[in-house]
Amino acid sequence: MNTTQARNQFCKEHNLVVQDDFWNCHGNLIVKHDAVERIAYQQGIKLEKIETLNTELNFCRFLITMSKGDVSVTTIGEASSKNCSNNYFGSMAEKRGIDRCVLKIVNAYEYGIYSDVEAEDFERKDKTAKSHPQGSQIPSGNKVQTPSSSTSNPGDSIKTTSRGSD
Repeated sequence: MNTTQARNQFCKEHNLVVQDDFWNCHGNLIVKHDAVERIAYQQGIKLEKIETLNTELNFCRFLITMSKGDVSVTTIGEASSKNCSNNYFGSMAEKRGIDRCVLKIVNAYEYGIYSDVEAEDFERKDKTAKSHPQGSQIPSGNKVQTPSSSTSNPGDSIKTTSRGSD
């Protein structure tokens, strides 16, 4: 299966439409934050914990843990005046960490799929896109595919734990 076929399969599995839920940046598919939230909801990915690592006037870093079934992913969400164009560093750090966890759990990085809130480098060309809804929540839920450990980045943790039946 080539990259295009794999990405199409990923979109089909997660009920995504490339024209609506993504934009392209140098050959990478950049998924919109609201599409990542829909994936989390549909897959039953649970937000387990958000811990403040450090926060100051010009930056914020959270340690975020999410899970699906026996799979647990912990990663860092961060935002600062150096990588974020708005002054809501806590909100952006939270979005970035949550999106990274969800995308790791569903193996999106394997297909060259990234979240639009992960980096300011993914500047959208289409400035007319509607904004993300405020106060959206990721509900607790069911189960997810097991991520490949080869998709891990430094500072991230993927572990399999034994849980009782849900």
